[in-house]
Amino acid sequence: MKLGAIAGAMLLLDGLAAATPGLGAVAHAEVYDDFDADAIDGGKWAHSSGPVFLSQSNGRLNFPCKSGASDSLVSTRSFPPGFFRLEFHDYTSTNHSPSARGLGSFVAYSGRATSREDLRGNVAPTGYFEANHIRGGGLRLWYRNAVLASGQLALDFDGSRVPYFSNVGLDRIEGRRQVGPSVTPTWTAAPRLSIRGHAGGSGCTSFSVDNVEFTPAPLPAPLSRALGRSP
Repeated sequence: MKLGAIAGAMLLLDGLAAATPGLGAVAHAEVYDDFDADAIDGGKWAHSSGPVFLSQSNGRLNFPCKSGASDSLVSTRSFPPGFFRLEFHDYTSTNHSPSARGLGSFVAYSGRATSREDLRGNVAPTGYFEANHIRGGGLRLWYRNAVLASGQLALDFDGSRVPYFSNVGLDRIEGRRQVGPSVTPTWTAAPRLSIRGHAGGSGCTSFSVDNVEFTPAPLPAPLSRALGRSP
């Protein structure tokens, strides 16, 4: 995954059903999409309504540097509980929008529009990872400062709660840090994934995405320990 100047990407959990591994079986990560095809795979993603800005080329899903651009894809498949991650690279943003107006640029991974983790770049030269939880019309958020061009966004859904994670590197196990507390999602069905790009209120954002992965429960022991699920 690669992210670039002032745009946003959201990985969202949205809702349907899927099979889980057999009892006692340890699951391994599967790459839902590595974006190596010549175009966005219509068997994996459905495009949202509105103008099309997301495109696929050179093994990446790309969001362009265009003022006012906003776009999203939703997976055609739904997912059971497990660990979800996406990679981003070359993230850059020149958005200088005022705070608290919903004009920030972001890269996010979330759940049924109620839980998401963002990478925002609306205050140059700094940026930050931000975890958002939307419930009952209210928004709660937590953040930690980070200045980086590539890394990961992830969340761990165990069936009842969701902690958010960020990583400044691309290691699948090590270097992950939780952003904010775990939250209780409000979706009632197995979620789908969504990737969204949002340019912000000013300046420019662009990014590209690679290797959207899902690891169904039960998680491998090293990953489970790294996420704090087991000692």
